[in-house]
Amino acid sequence: MKFAWAGVAAGIFGLTAVAYFMHAHVSLGSTASAASSYHQASLDHVRVSPKDLRSHAVSIVAPASKPKTMPQPKAFTSTAPLGETTFFAGVVEGFYGPAWSLENTIAILKFMRQRGMNTFVYAPKNDAYLRANWNQPYPPVALTQVSSLVHAAQENHIHFVASISPGLSIVYSSAADREALLKKIGQLQSIGVHTFMLSFDDIPQTLDATDQNVYGNNLAWAQSALANYIVSQEAKAHSDFRLIFTPTIYSGVADNPYWENLAQHLDPAIDVVWTGPWVLSPTITTAEVAQVRTEIGHPLIIWDNYPVNDYSYVMYHRPQLFMGPLVGRQPGVVAQVRGYLFNPMLQPLASEVALWTEASFLRNPIGYNPERSWLHAINAVGGKAAGAWTLFCQDTAQCYLNPNAPTAVNNDLAPFWSTYQTHGNLTATALYREFHHLAALNGQLAASLNPGLYQEIKPWSEQLSSQGQCGVDLILALESQQNKHGVSSSVVQSDLSLAHAVSTSTLQLGTTAPVNQFIQQVETLAPFA
Repeated sequence: MKFAWAGVAAGIFGLTAVAYFMHAHVSLGSTASAASSYHQASLDHVRVSPKDLRSHAVSIVAPASKPKTMPQPKAFTSTAPLGETTFFAGVVEGFYGPAWSLENTIAILKFMRQRGMNTFVYAPKNDAYLRANWNQPYPPVALTQVSSLVHAAQENHIHFVASISPGLSIVYSSAADREALLKKIGQLQSIGVHTFMLSFDDIPQTLDATDQNVYGNNLAWAQSALANYIVSQEAKAHSDFRLIFTPTIYSGVADNPYWENLAQHLDPAIDVVWTGPWVLSPTITTAEVAQVRTEIGHPLIIWDNYPVNDYSYVMYHRPQLFMGPLVGRQPGVVAQVRGYLFNPMLQPLASEVALWTEASFLRNPIGYNPERSWLHAINAVGGKAAGAWTLFCQDTAQCYLNPNAPTAVNNDLAPFWSTYQTHGNLTATALYREFHHLAALNGQLAASLNPGLYQEIKPWSEQLSSQGQCGVDLILALESQQNKHGVSSSVVQSDLSLAHAVSTSTLQLGTTAPVNQFIQQVETLAPFA
């Protein structure tokens, strides 16, 4: 996941993520704590008005003039040859945290082919040889693993793109660093990679003294000069070489000096990555895309940060799955860009539900029906467990795209309390039945769901069933109390113990808030009060 809201000094998030995922059971310490505080403050910029973003841009020299023309995007067709006019439709493995296994990545490549996607960008933040150690060659074992991915992509007719991120340490004007970058590209070309993404996301926004002597404080000029040099050198020997550029300011709508300088200095044929009006964009409109294309002066490739979930681990410390469909993208967006890539979750197989709907959107933006595509995805991915899987996906669909995604628990709370007030049969309520379904859910998924997929979602599945069992137990106790049968102290203590475990879990679900609300209300009543 890319975290530098509106280009605000980001790199800290990466350090926090590394600490979290390498030491999941150890306190993150002062550095991570400070980073979390920084990004919590930066949350204001996730949904800040685009007109305010200019104030967060790098202070750089004013540009001269923008290019008068730029290549126009082509319509998406997965059967088109992978050449200069290809529409890149696919997945970017671009999150912080553990990289996907070779087996799971190959499974996603096969899934992509089945869904008509044609591009896979290999950009895991924890691949040191693409980021921290970009200027060092891959060791043989590591190179062999990447080579296996490249060959698997080729077998599935998927365009493999390697993202190299030198921005943490590169001296843009250094001949030695430029040569090191060319050597890294050459090493990857030797295993069949022809398209590269040069990524400058989540890096410091100031140049060192050496580069300032050449470019002043003009970061965009320094990055553009490097990209242009790479293209000029590679074009001499590799006619199939292609470069995509991820800028340091990669979200927002309002023009800014950094973008103005990209428009002036970067080769206008190079595609530029953009995540939308925000890093996590609830909506992306056709007008916004057209505006940003004009401002940056280059064809755009959208990097859509749905359903990526790495930030739920590091920023919120409440790990969450995003199992809902893609919504909030206007149909005309696709025709305005050169490509559209989706950043998935840390859980590759679970990501297939959202990716299914996203492939449907790219295939037919005008006719895309999120609900219908989502139900197809749930049935296809869930297989024999489709019934239980549907319930699971409904209760894990809440996200920034759809923060009010309904769950049965939400809808059933008010009728339940009405029944309680009138001394009705509590075990005949819809809420009781829903809690019963949830209590049985984990066992059903464990028995019938694809084993690899089940292992990915198991913590949330277990938590849902714990919520369900807690609800069942509390309602039975309330029912017994109302019928004057009494409830033993041991049962009360057991129920409260489970309720405490449920309400203090760090796992986030669509049911978390309503279940916790239910627990709080019940604990004020006899026999628990």
